Amino acid sequence: MIPFFARPYPFEKSSRRRVISSVLFGLFVFLFLFLFRPFQIDGLDSQVFFVALIFGLICTVSMLFLSFIVVELLPAVFSERRWTVFREFLWVCFHCLFIGLMNALFAASVGMGPFTWKFIGIFELYTLAIGIFPITVSILLSEMRLSARYRNASRDLNAQLHPSENSGSADVQEVVLPSDNKNEDLILDPMNILFLEAADNYVQVVFMEHGILQKRLLRATMKTLNDRLAGNNAFLRVHKSYLVNCSRIGRVSGNAQGYKLHFKELADTVPVSRKQNEALRSALSAHA
Repeated sequence: MIPFFARPYPFEKSSRRRVISSVLFGLFVFLFLFLFRPFQIDGLDSQVFFVALIFGLICTVSMLFLSFIVVELLPAVFSERRWTVFREFLWVCFHCLFIGLMNALFAASVGMGPFTWKFIGIFELYTLAIGIFPITVSILLSEMRLSARYRNASRDLNAQLHPSENSGSADVQEVVLPSDNKNEDLILDPMNILFLEAADNYVQVVFMEHGILQKRLLRATMKTLNDRLAGNNAFLRVHKSYLVNCSRIGRVSGNAQGYKLHFKELADTVPVSRKQNEALRSALSAHA
């Protein structure tokens, strides 16, 4: 059994949702400080509202900085393929520590105390105390909810699947997949293609040939090859990096990150972008 904290967890890529999350958490910090006035903040008297508001704004700006600047600078670190519940928990802790440091800087600048290691440590503990519990509970509940949703939905999708046993037929017109490198064009029966995977300036074509799994790297863009296969309704762009032949899907599984497509010919799975969930269901229904 996979330990709970090692389970896959979705990494939020939506800019809109990241902004909303940052604003809501900042609002939560503001309301918490203003209404409950912990940590001797009530000693500020008439300035409580403005101090609480500034702490909330610091929280929001800090989260936006981490979500848009740090994440964009380190794309390999924040790859969803490797993202787990534990990584999400560590990322949340880092948010809290960074926000705590920014809060300490602000507090020292307005004379709430000297900017010392002890002062910083106090603000780190305050920030963790306010933020870590509700966010951790949210992560755990979210993982359980999403996992259950996608597991149940994948069972419904599997009921529609009838994987093709076709290994090529004379009456199917072959397709030419072009490469920018001369003499590297790939000519295939499209029904033998399992999926295409983008890899920088290349696209890897995974296909069957005489019953043997083959992989060919073409110097081409996914858009070019997608356009070349657009006339065949069996192909669906399920992810920015993947174009799959729906008639060759053997099984669909699901976890908190979404659907995963399995092919009986290989162990690797193909992720489905959550934006493409409905398109996948429609495509599989059409080929049922």
